[in-house]
Amino acid sequence: MVKRLLLIVILLTISSFSLLADTDLGFSCTEDAECSFYAEDPSQMYCNLDTGTCFFREESSPPPSDQPINDSAFPETIPDNTSNITTTPPPSEPGVNALLEQNVGSLRGEVSVLQNITLSTNTQVSSLQAQIAALQQLVSTLQSSVEGVTVQQNSADSQINQLSTGLAGLQENVQTTQTELDAVEDALAKRRLVTTILMYSFIALLIIAVSVGLTYYMTGSRKTSFSSPKNVSTEIAQYITHHIKKGKKFPEIKQTLLKAGWSEQDIQWAYEETTKQNYQQYLKTSSSSSNATPHKSKSLPDRTKILTLVIFSILVLLGLLLLLRGVTTGQAIHFGSNQELNIATEDLLQKYVVSSELFSLVNDASLCIEVHDNEKQVSYKMIKSSSGTTLDIASKACSADPTYSAAVVFTNWNSFNVAARRMTCEALQGVHKMDTKTNLRGMYILPSRYVLPGFKLNPALDVTSYCSVLSQCLSKDQIKALKITC
Repeated sequence: MVKRLLLIVILLTISSFSLLADTDLGFSCTEDAECSFYAEDPSQMYCNLDTGTCFFREESSPPPSDQPINDSAFPETIPDNTSNITTTPPPSEPGVNALLEQNVGSLRGEVSVLQNITLSTNTQVSSLQAQIAALQQLVSTLQSSVEGVTVQQNSADSQINQLSTGLAGLQENVQTTQTELDAVEDALAKRRLVTTILMYSFIALLIIAVSVGLTYYMTGSRKTSFSSPKNVSTEIAQYITHHIKKGKKFPEIKQTLLKAGWSEQDIQWAYEETTKQNYQQYLKTSSSSSNATPHKSKSLPDRTKILTLVIFSILVLLGLLLLLRGVTTGQAIHFGSNQELNIATEDLLQKYVVSSELFSLVNDASLCIEVHDNEKQVSYKMIKSSSGTTLDIASKACSADPTYSAAVVFTNWNSFNVAARRMTCEALQGVHKMDTKTNLRGMYILPSRYVLPGFKLNPALDVTSYCSVLSQCLSKDQIKALKITC
């Protein structure tokens, strides 16, 4: 009886599987062919386009009521004594066996589907493991990259430290250079002090020498040791004497000599020397020969002392003058650098040229001055306008830039020193003369906007605005020869 009940339960369970709806396996698909490999019978699989997943088709079996079970085969009552149970073999019915085989086949299909699902899951797990391994490798690569970046950062930090050390050394070099520059400035200041002392010493000695001469003259000496007839040429003495005899006074003679190109100091000196010579000549002619001899012998010792003192004073003054000139004009040569040449050139231009009377006649001009000293050279540009005068170092040499109103080059420092300190037409003409020893001029006029190569005036430009300067240095005939209308 128990076996019959167990068989009925199994049949009911199997029948429940067959009565269930189609099963959604959860595998994505787009057509039935993609779901056919999930079951032994491909016809039992199909793709549900609504869900996009594979479904297992459940087949309906005829209910077991079509073959009724013989109830008479089962006893109506089950006795309490189980030992007395009688087992009756189940009836062998072909319909039940067929149903069992069908259900078993269905179970096998489901098992196959589960195996396929397991296989797919294992495949996905393997794929995930491969992805995890790739991610681990990527993490290892990133760690290596991070380590490389760390090494580069450490290297960059080391380079920064080296750069900081180099900057510290550079700062130290800058400080050393600044110290050297301060030392050079101190040396220049000392040289200026020495120059000032020597200048005042020269002036003091000159005053002493003049005082000695005046003292000797005032004490009664009839002959001065400071002048000699040989100091004034015979032609000049005769010229001045001739005008004196005509009754002309000193101012008239002075104006005549000024027009001839003499300076006021030279005219004053020549006039005084000529009058002294005339006075001495007058004394000689008016004195008797007998009285002249004892007078000469009487003043001979004093004359010897005075001559000795004068010669000694002249030698001292010449030595101081040479030393003073070496200190004031030889700084660039002494230091042997363009920097010192720049300083000396700018100092002369600022002190003498900018404030000179000749430069004041110019209203608007751009000038360029190039100075050579052996292998060294420097070029300065002077721009004058209504707003004032600017002095600065030229970016290019004057000889290589013809855009200025006028440009000159001095071939040696001595020529520039003389021309800058005096800054007159006579001084410029003097340094422009040819030196017979070197066959060079002390100054050359360079090509510019107004002066073309070959020392020709530019006919396209009007130079009448510079007539005030030209009339100081050139005569009317020379200006006319240049075809300039002033």
